[in-house]
Amino acid sequence: MSSSSIKSKPKRKRLNAVARRKQLIDLAVSITAQKGLGQARHADIAELAGVAVSTIFFYFPSVEILNNAVIDEVENVVNSVCLREITVNDQESELSTLLDLYYNTFKDLIRNNKDFIIIFLEWGSSVNAAAWPRYLVFRDKHIAFTKETLIKANDKGELKEALDHDAIAIMISSLLRTMFQMSFFADSNAAIKEINQSLRNHIFK
Repeated sequence: MSSSSIKSKPKRKRLNAVARRKQLIDLAVSITAQKGLGQARHADIAELAGVAVSTIFFYFPSVEILNNAVIDEVENVVNSVCLREITVNDQESELSTLLDLYYNTFKDLIRNNKDFIIIFLEWGSSVNAAAWPRYLVFRDKHIAFTKETLIKANDKGELKEALDHDAIAIMISSLLRTMFQMSFFADSNAAIKEINQSLRNHIFK
């Protein structure tokens, strides 16, 4: 057989450290979305990436570090939506805009980044998982941010009187998560709109 008839294996593309880590964490996110939080394993990622298992351990020396890196990715995506500063015009409530921003952007994430949403929804429901204490820190951060926005809206005279800002911030956080979950499962848009409108009726003048 001539040497010209033998097909050589395509050379694997070499990636720099930043690009390789990004590739590996993207695969870890995909595996986690399929198997569940904390279930991504080094061998699974190595097989998909076409690299040695030792390569995965170089970037993520333990399963705990790997799984925390997955949550980092999910948290960064959610924070990019929920902790962003927003600019509104004089006729529009900052809080009202914030609620619309949360919901509409999460609908986009469900369409375009479904793996992140699957992990996020599981993360907030896995009360017995090792990642639960970290979720509580994440939740408290968002509740505090929402409370600050409520106080701004109250100072503008937009809210009904005698509202407990702490309680309302927790309620908004819980209802938004419910709406995200309903949207993920493609529940009735009318039901989701009803929740949104009921929330607005309760807090706005």
